[in-house]
Amino acid sequence: MSKFAQILYICSLNKTCERNLSKHWYILIFSTLLWGMIAVAPRLLCAQYLLSNEQTKCELDAFIYYQDNSQKFSLEDVQKLPASAWKGFNGSTDNANFGNQSGNIWLKFTVIKTVPKQIYLKIRSSSDYRLISLYGFKANQLFHQSQTGNDIAYSKVSYHHTERILELGQADTATYYLMLQTDYTMQISGAFYTDNALIEDNHLYDLGQGLYFGIVLVMFLYNICIFFATGERLYLWYSLTVITSASTLSILTGQFFEFVFPAQSAITSQYIIGLIAIFSLPIPVFAYKFLNIKVLMPRFYYSLYIILSIYVLMAVLNLFHVPISINKGILESMAALVILIIFGAGIRARQKGYRPATFFLLAWSAYFVGTMVFVLQDANLVPTNIWTYYGAQIGSGSEMILLAFGVANKINVYKQEKAAAQLVAYEAMRSQQDSIKAQNDLLERRVEERTIEINASNETLAQNIQELESQRLLLDEKNKMLTAGISSAKIIQDAMQPSAQYTQGFFYNHFELFMPKDIVSGDFYWLRRKGDEIYTAVADCTGHGVHGAFISLLGSKLLDDALAQHDEVTEILEALHRSIVVQFRQSETNNNDGMDIALCRMNPKKQTISFAGAHSSLYLVEAEQIREIRGSARHIGGVRRTEKIPKPFEKQTISISSNTKIYMCSDGYCHQNRLSDNQKMNKVFFKNLLLKNSHLPFHEQKQALRKEFHKWAEDAPQKDDILVVGFMLRDDQV
Repeated sequence: MSKFAQILYICSLNKTCERNLSKHWYILIFSTLLWGMIAVAPRLLCAQYLLSNEQTKCELDAFIYYQDNSQKFSLEDVQKLPASAWKGFNGSTDNANFGNQSGNIWLKFTVIKTVPKQIYLKIRSSSDYRLISLYGFKANQLFHQSQTGNDIAYSKVSYHHTERILELGQADTATYYLMLQTDYTMQISGAFYTDNALIEDNHLYDLGQGLYFGIVLVMFLYNICIFFATGERLYLWYSLTVITSASTLSILTGQFFEFVFPAQSAITSQYIIGLIAIFSLPIPVFAYKFLNIKVLMPRFYYSLYIILSIYVLMAVLNLFHVPISINKGILESMAALVILIIFGAGIRARQKGYRPATFFLLAWSAYFVGTMVFVLQDANLVPTNIWTYYGAQIGSGSEMILLAFGVANKINVYKQEKAAAQLVAYEAMRSQQDSIKAQNDLLERRVEERTIEINASNETLAQNIQELESQRLLLDEKNKMLTAGISSAKIIQDAMQPSAQYTQGFFYNHFELFMPKDIVSGDFYWLRRKGDEIYTAVADCTGHGVHGAFISLLGSKLLDDALAQHDEVTEILEALHRSIVVQFRQSETNNNDGMDIALCRMNPKKQTISFAGAHSSLYLVEAEQIREIRGSARHIGGVRRTEKIPKPFEKQTISISSNTKIYMCSDGYCHQNRLSDNQKMNKVFFKNLLLKNSHLPFHEQKQALRKEFHKWAEDAPQKDDILVVGFMLRDDQV
């Protein structure tokens, strides 16, 4: 039946309308002519809708419209458009899906009301409109204006509901202009209602939504209580999945913004995609943990981090106002990809014999079918009824219930596997106990046999103990004699070290931290004068104890011989190396004994130091900074590389001042390990100690170094001989 025929039929049933027609007969004639013009030229005139006591609801399925792609047309501009600019739409033949829109769509229609009630226009929110503006004209005069949409906070719209509802104002007959603006697909779907019809329609809608969110609340509270009671984390992830899935659906249907951010229009319009991305994070985590992906498919488990990273990236992009159309496309593609990945993982897990995957696949199938039914209904590809309109809620609720059964089944499977493992462990323990008992019996017999043998050999053992005791006493006597000899050798070695009185003639500010590992040491300190120049060295001989001490005595003598023949530090080291090779006949015996050494030639008048070293360094502190002068990467003595020509020792000349503090050392201090973690004290730590204590008098520096050494070692035994020397040249010499 056409709109005009509906008008005639309904008006014939209404006595008030009948008296009005008899009184105003010219209206009937004019309407007849008007209907004829509409039939001939449907694009020139707007569609008409009639609401009465019998017709309390009327679908918005016929109108004329204009697409404003520039988004610059105002109401006045639209009113001035020629009739040819408007296009006609008939819901019975045309598709109400206008695709992705970057502009505005203006609708024009007429509403005729024969009841003294308020009329409402409900625009279903499947397109997620940013702005909906309604303008009512009566006798070409604007008498009513109302707005709604995401750009307007819920607290500021005239009718508070998740659907977009607009009042049409108090007028019997009026022409309306409706402007629609969205960043998504433009799906125009709506209806006109009287107040009673709207309440009834909203009641059914709210009943369906209440039922869904009631299921969500029950499932969430039940499983979160189980989590707190049992500590099983799978219940926690399931509870988060339930609440975030419901939150995502509430964002799409509008309840989230109505009750959480009623006064924030910016959040409603700008951050929808970001909120959905954040709320989607627990879903893949729960799926991977439920399907036990980390155990069944360990390599595939890393795809979870990729999915979570993409969701976070989408939320970040939404904060930087990336176009919603782009972000929405990424979200839809991502959602499809996640569904395929998780569904594929569920199939693979079921193929591997993982029984809880059956519930998972059923749950996701229900969710997928429900969502597809809702999408098809939204696109007018299937009829709208209670099952299709609430398809998403039905699918989501079914998914939650099936997953709850799945979680319970997974826990039961886990308990069964645990019980089976405990049974196997118990049987193994019983078998092990029997084996242990048999072994104990065998051991008891052997113990009896051995006891007899031991008793027989005790007498022989007692005699052996007496002999060993006499040998121990003899060894103790020899050890005392050896220790006395080594102590005497220490006196000799100490006599060869520069005395404090001798050293005072070269520098009055100095210290010598000498800590042998044993009684005698393989480290030695050497100090000589030749002309106006001072020569000093710190050497670390191979080994320690008696072995190192003998090499140190020989090394000190060979240094004196080399100094008598040479002046340059590099020549002295080369001469020392040759002497060690000859003295130990290393070319014949392959003996590799020798030493690491740091050698300085100091000229106080010129304020210079010539330095050469063999695996040893020189440290200078001046102006609260420490400098390390590294020696050559060579060893004194040894024939390990006689097939190659050794690299010559490198001489380095450094200028100093009267405030320069000079330090030389062996490697024993830096190589000491710590008792708690066996970590060595490195050279950086040692240099920091020198710099930190350099402002102290030299005798206090010595005590500070000794204290820090014992603090680091933590009672660990000393690992090597230690020798650290610090000094400043005398002022009268500089």
